[in-house]
Amino acid sequence: MKHFVWLEIMLAVFVSTGAFSKDKKPPELEEAVLAIEEIQNLTETGVSYYDYVRALPKVTLAVKRYAKSSYKEADLEIRMERIVGHYKAAGNVWEICNRFAKNYGLLPCWQGGYTEEMCHTITSLYPKMYTDEPRQIDRDKALPFIWKEASKEIEVLQEMIK
Repeated sequence: MKHFVWLEIMLAVFVSTGAFSKDKKPPELEEAVLAIEEIQNLTETGVSYYDYVRALPKVTLAVKRYAKSSYKEADLEIRMERIVGHYKAAGNVWEICNRFAKNYGLLPCWQGGYTEEMCHTITSLYPKMYTDEPRQIDRDKALPFIWKEASKEIEVLQEMIK
């Protein structure tokens, strides 16, 4: 009789804490999603370059932790990697514009070398960003465009984990 009482108590504890809950998500998944939502919130409310480059490693690390966890699902991992890729691309654009286009945030694409390579990479990753052959990348247009692409991926991710 004591064993049944003990079993009932343990069962009640597990059920009340959500240990058997189907909706309970692994902590690595929750951490990754939270980090993604935090950087998304930063980009939607206004963020400085300094705060952005500090937030980027946090989201990258959280997604890597999820990818190494025993709970990972390939579809979710791929989606998260795409999201991180968008945020890294935006960070690269911001950094390169700060270095080479300090005055107006316009990165010339015709000078050759690193800036031309960066322009080619960005326009090949985001072909809808420009309607004609770009002669420069405008930081103030490129960042919101890339962040919007990340937001689209986040919407899909959120539907996947419901």
